[in-house]
Amino acid sequence: MSDEDDRTTAFGLFNFAHSYWQSAVALKKADVSATHSDEPVTFLYCHAVELYLKAFLRAAGLSVKELRDKYGHNVVKLADAAREDGLEFQDEDSAVIELIAQMGPVTLRYLRTGYFRRPALEALNRTCRSFHESVARLLVEQGHKIRPLTPIGLAQ
Repeated sequence: MSDEDDRTTAFGLFNFAHSYWQSAVALKKADVSATHSDEPVTFLYCHAVELYLKAFLRAAGLSVKELRDKYGHNVVKLADAAREDGLEFQDEDSAVIELIAQMGPVTLRYLRTGYFRRPALEALNRTCRSFHESVARLLVEQGHKIRPLTPIGLAQ
């Protein structure tokens, strides 16, 4: 195991994903008055989804180098690998992954004009919850202690 693998654990990625998810929920509840107030919320949710997939794959034995070199930020490749390794997907989760992929990492970070589809915030929230629960089960099986979701984590 490399130093990089020691420092970037499945449990750490899981907690980081949870932090992005909960930050998205909190920012949406803050009801920020801005011209594109949902964009940062969407980014936080999408990044949480990517991190949950990476947490699952790290728990399944992939190295950080494999995650970076083979998958990068490609959520479709990450999702396909996680599904093959047993991550539970709801139908909506698959649709959310496809929409995140269509948007691409550039659309999430920078202004892009024109028409494109994006997942609804509610769907992103449900996918985060779904992946959180699935990855948590695997981590608990591996001996990690996972705190129960707080009320904000159960946001609809």
